Amino acid sequence: MNTIFNLLITTGSVYAEKTQQRFWSKVNKQVSCLCHQIDDACWLWEGNTNKQTGYGQFGLREYSNKWHSMGAHRFAYQSTHELLSSDVFVLHTPPCVTKLCMRHLYAGTRQDNTKDAILMERFASGDRHGLRLHPEAAARGIHNGNSTHPESRPRGEQHLSTKLSDNAVAMLRAEWATGTRRVCDLATQFGIHVTYASRILHGHARQGD
Repeated sequence: MNTIFNLLITTGSVYAEKTQQRFWSKVNKQVSCLCHQIDDACWLWEGNTNKQTGYGQFGLREYSNKWHSMGAHRFAYQSTHELLSSDVFVLHTPPCVTKLCMRHLYAGTRQDNTKDAILMERFASGDRHGLRLHPEAAARGIHNGNSTHPESRPRGEQHLSTKLSDNAVAMLRAEWATGTRRVCDLATQFGIHVTYASRILHGHARQGD
């Protein structure tokens, strides 16, 4: 923390001056903007970007000897404000929807991040959803996880939502096999819904018990 404190005193930022100069040299402040007025136009990142998310990436080596990358918009905010904890998000201030904007930023919560994602259409839905675009990617039939690794699926009394132990299921079926008990009476006796009792007795539930 002493290093951070010294940087704040000497440069007014938590980052070294050379690091900041390298960062801001990759930002274009002379661009037109569709979501703001000319005098409040976006400052666009022209450095590396994350191919999956479309957000800017900036590599740096601060407070250690190892290089690491971070979101360019997060660096932009922290270089002019303060270091943020990992549970705080750097978001774009509406109406800005430009992922590479380094100007219109604010610190927000996870809930704010979700709202921001919806605004910027980061959540693919409808015809843009991955399974709609690539239905072949969905694991179905024998390729589904339940088929390829059936042992990984909890069954019977091991299931979190089970209402009867394996022994209770066996007793329920034994009572039913006598032919003298009604399903509704057995459901009451074992403390389960009549529909669930019927599913067990007719082989639609707890088949492996």
